[in-house]
Amino acid sequence: MKFLALPLLSLACVASLSAADAKWDGPYAGLSLGRTSFSGTVSSDENLPGNLSTGRKVAGNFGVIFGSNTQHKNVVTGYEVDFGTARGTASLVDSNMDASEITVQMKTQGHLRARFGYAFGSVLPYVGLGLACARVESRIEEDGTVDKDTQIVLGTSLALGVEYAVRPELKVRCEMVSDRYASAPVQSYDAAADSFNVKLNATTVKLGVTYSF
Repeated sequence: MKFLALPLLSLACVASLSAADAKWDGPYAGLSLGRTSFSGTVSSDENLPGNLSTGRKVAGNFGVIFGSNTQHKNVVTGYEVDFGTARGTASLVDSNMDASEITVQMKTQGHLRARFGYAFGSVLPYVGLGLACARVESRIEEDGTVDKDTQIVLGTSLALGVEYAVRPELKVRCEMVSDRYASAPVQSYDAAADSFNVKLNATTVKLGVTYSF
């Protein structure tokens, strides 16, 4: 929980905005910066289980945010779209598999979510539910031969976060996003034509800033 300490302390220390001044409705745009880790499982065409090593030490996640809110008293609802880079690599080596190594690299990811929140003056806790999309490159190395395959995988997304209105139009946020992607088939183009299914899960913790129009 260390990643929450600084943003929450910052929110608590800034108390210059009254409840009446906060502006939660209308369109907004912004930027986010965070960290994505992903893990998953791999199964072969013979349904043999494998373990995909986790990508816990992943390069930063940087993205753009677009959305719009509607406020009715303290209830704030809306939608949000985000897109960003999320580069990280994980490798599988398993004696059950015919392939010597399978490497999965997440290139980019995006989300389309509905958001539901309740405003306590200048503070807005919220939950987001929707779809996740990621561009994933899979590499199979077998007997010195490397096969590559780039795919778009879809999944579900759950976000939990809190926003603070530094000014009526300027907001800062901290959120955690959990994505569960559908299985992606990976094909080896050798004579044996081995095939594998890769199922990824991703967790992103990020800070963001948005400006309402």
